[in-house]
Amino acid sequence: SQLIQNQALPEGNYTICVRALNYATPYAPRSADACSTFPIFYIDPPVATQPFCGNNVTPSTPQNIIFSWTPPATAPGNIQYDFTLKEVPNTLNPNDVIKNNAFPVLYNTTLTAQNVFVYTNAYPQLEEGKKYVWRVKCVDPFNSVQFKNSGFSEACWFTYKSNTPVPVFNPVPEVTQLNN
Repeated sequence: SQLIQNQALPEGNYTICVRALNYATPYAPRSADACSTFPIFYIDPPVATQPFCGNNVTPSTPQNIIFSWTPPATAPGNIQYDFTLKEVPNTLNPNDVIKNNAFPVLYNTTLTAQNVFVYTNAYPQLEEGKKYVWRVKCVDPFNSVQFKNSGFSEACWFTYKSNTPVPVFNPVPEVTQLNN
């Protein structure tokens, strides 16, 4: 079923054997089997590195957020990355939001051979206090390699708000009088 679904063999060790048959003489002796064992493994997907998962991203004017990920170590040089960013409504699980097509995509783009994306004012504005989730997918345009997890990185989420608490000032200062 994995072969039909993925159009590729599952990871693992395989043995392939070849034998020669003589069709001219039906019961003629055949050659001995010649076998060889080989592994099939898929390349690890990218790993999200920035912004740090589960952290706050401090809003800035103009908007400027750097997204980055580690490229697959053994992938060929012609890899493309599909970047997807979604808003996480209410208290929903960010992993459910990124995987579910029912939730709208805030921004999506394809990047060629670069593992950094700068999200600026040219893109939809993020709202302070809201949670967002993002991930990237490795795509080999020539379909010459297979990636684990269909090429998807893990989902990484952040809250768009400042890490520093707002200072609270005492509006009425206390005055103490000293008697000598």
